[in-house]
Amino acid sequence: GIDNLTDKDLGRLGAIIKDQYKYLGAFGRELEQVAPADLTDGFINRAQMYAESTRITDAQSEREYKADDGTAEERRVLGGGSNSCDDCIAAAALDWQPISTLPDIGDSVCGQNCNCFFEYQ
Repeated sequence: GIDNLTDKDLGRLGAIIKDQYKYLGAFGRELEQVAPADLTDGFINRAQMYAESTRITDAQSEREYKADDGTAEERRVLGGGSNSCDDCIAAAALDWQPISTLPDIGDSVCGQNCNCFFEYQ
């Protein structure tokens, strides 16, 4: 729970949240300039991507915590089945690797739509 967060944890989360507020603020300012009738699929897709970014932030945080705790290896697991992008398929094929050496979740061609996750040992 929150009582278990260290100053390092709070600093890490604060930096992530600060970046997310910056992106969300810019998006909000763009939306203020658009009439509701002019909202396009592009705006809707961007809103969905911002919502999906929470899952990616969670994956990045978990990875950092595991590394701090001395976890040695990670492997990427495809979460999208046959919908996975070539980058994710290639990273998953590498199997177990030293922690923090595989591409970040969301740092592939599929971007915010990435459904992969890491397993650790």
